[in-house]
Amino acid sequence: GAIAGTAAGGGDAAHDSEQHAEEELEEKKSGSGALIGVCVVVGLLILILVWWMRRRSQKEAEEAAKAKEEKDAEEAEKAEKDAAAGAASQAFPPALGDEVTVISLGRVGVVSFGPDESSQYKVTFKDDNTESELLPAADLQMPGAAAASSAAPTEPAPPGTH
Repeated sequence: GAIAGTAAGGGDAAHDSEQHAEEELEEKKSGSGALIGVCVVVGLLILILVWWMRRRSQKEAEEAAKAKEEKDAEEAEKAEKDAAAGAASQAFPPALGDEVTVISLGRVGVVSFGPDESSQYKVTFKDDNTESELLPAADLQMPGAAAASSAAPTEPAPPGTH
């Protein structure tokens, strides 16, 4: 009976080792399954983070473009107001023979041509009798229209008068 018991015991040990091997195999499978699950979750988190960052930078770009458009619109509106104010400061459009100051050059002359279809004029300067290129009406100032004419250079007094 001892041999049979030993054989039976040996059979139990073989059976136990098979069962133990199967349990280890299942543990490895469940361990690798957990590892795969962790990898999937980490991958999803990375994708969500990348999506969020792109969305955020896209919104910032849209906001910057909108701010630029608003700034450009404000500058255009200001330029229109300045042009309208410049035109309003002109009491009357100059006529041929009128004395004017060319604001951009600070020179005094007489209107020798204009206005053409785009409201531009030519001025013959008093100091050297040369004629200007076409000038916009906004660059011409009638005497007494503003204090800027006092900044224009004046001709020296003739000799012997002082």
